[in-house]
Amino acid sequence: MKTIQAYEEAIENGTKDLSSAGINRRMFLAYRHSKKAGAADLNFDDLLWDTDVDYIVETCRRECIEQITISSSFSDVMGLLWAFLQRGCTIEGMKNVPTINFQYNDETCVSEQVYAPAIIIRINREGETVKHRILSYLLSHLELKYGSLTAPEKCQVYNADIREEETLSIPEVVNLIEQVDEDYDEMTGKA
Repeated sequence: MKTIQAYEEAIENGTKDLSSAGINRRMFLAYRHSKKAGAADLNFDDLLWDTDVDYIVETCRRECIEQITISSSFSDVMGLLWAFLQRGCTIEGMKNVPTINFQYNDETCVSEQVYAPAIIIRINREGETVKHRILSYLLSHLELKYGSLTAPEKCQVYNADIREEETLSIPEVVNLIEQVDEDYDEMTGKA
């Protein structure tokens, strides 16, 4: 999980009044719990209010945190998800996340960490469009397939013909990936 330096300093200094230090108490608690649990992402396992969302999104964007999870199952989770969507975030799916809780297993006589289902929220960059997300995916795909790309090669990918629409169908995305693969192979002589 990404370290937030201001939070680490607050922990180190034993800061009692988090609000005077410009820190949201709920996000700070999520940070501490996530680190203690060994979570890959910042996980919100306690009650959140829609009034916390602006701070969370702004802080995550500033700290380059690309996604968070919410495992709290409080009653207004739908309103909270809507607040994230209104700020340009997207719901990416679900996954199990480690919690700070342990449960004793009578059969193995070992305490085991408890996992909880969580909703994945992608903290999109301000102004990021579906086009940017598809291009990022395409670059990742090509780098996995061929290794590091040079700046001109990356520019070639960014010149791909992608519409600035809100949605692309799955066949359109598959065709786009195949076309970028062909263009890259042709450009680099790997065809």
